[in-house]
Amino acid sequence: MSVPERAPPSGLPGNVTVISIRPMYGADQVCFATFLGGPVGGGWLMALNYQRLGEPAKAHLATGLSVLATAALIAIGLAIPSLPTLLLLWFVPTFVTWGLAQSLQGAAYNRHVAAGGSRGSTWRVAGLGVASLAMCCGGTVVYEVSTEFEPVISGPMSNVMIGESSVLYTDDVTRAEAQRVGEELVALEYLPREARWSAVPRDTVVTRNGDRRVVASNMEDFPDADVQLRYHRVAEPLSREVYDGAPVDIWLTDDEMRHCIKLSWETRPR
Repeated sequence: MSVPERAPPSGLPGNVTVISIRPMYGADQVCFATFLGGPVGGGWLMALNYQRLGEPAKAHLATGLSVLATAALIAIGLAIPSLPTLLLLWFVPTFVTWGLAQSLQGAAYNRHVAAGGSRGSTWRVAGLGVASLAMCCGGTVVYEVSTEFEPVISGPMSNVMIGESSVLYTDDVTRAEAQRVGEELVALEYLPREARWSAVPRDTVVTRNGDRRVVASNMEDFPDADVQLRYHRVAEPLSREVYDGAPVDIWLTDDEMRHCIKLSWETRPR
């Protein structure tokens, strides 16, 4: 590593350049590691470079920021699991990391190589990228397993009976609202007074998801597309009759409310 900005060790002439025997990694290699394994791979290489440059504080910062960036990208990918989103999350960090490596470490890397310092092995970069990818996949699996047993609707609930059907409601919903929802579902024959439908919900839950109004039906088995469409059609009359035209999302959950099909207001059948 070339460090011309520092004074040489005691006893050496002033024109001596000190070269590290340890390699440094160029921006292209940082980019490649990020492409293979996400921000953790590229951040790890940048941290190694900072260690070679004698800047451990920056090395720790690079590692920490790359871990946070990876966690954020995983969260976004899980929240918006679409192909365009995944492609965006794959390529954008790659080019961003390349730009950061070039601007923050490019000059130091070029001085290091020009002075005879060694370059990092591309095979090691590839292995590091694959290891980072494995870590990201492992983190995603752990997250999925940990959330597998969390109900999508939690907290204390109260109950109001509509004929033979039970309508539950959470603390952020009034009893009057739950009553109106139940009565409207009975009028639409989605909540029968006597269980006579093959796909009727065991319970209906009236709740909130942030500022969104949600009517959830707990089903013994997840319904097929036709049944989903039938339940999705209640969004319009519920919005009109109960919520004064405000959007209503329809959720279909399993018995334990751990899995959920979310039918949004924006995608309701017209």
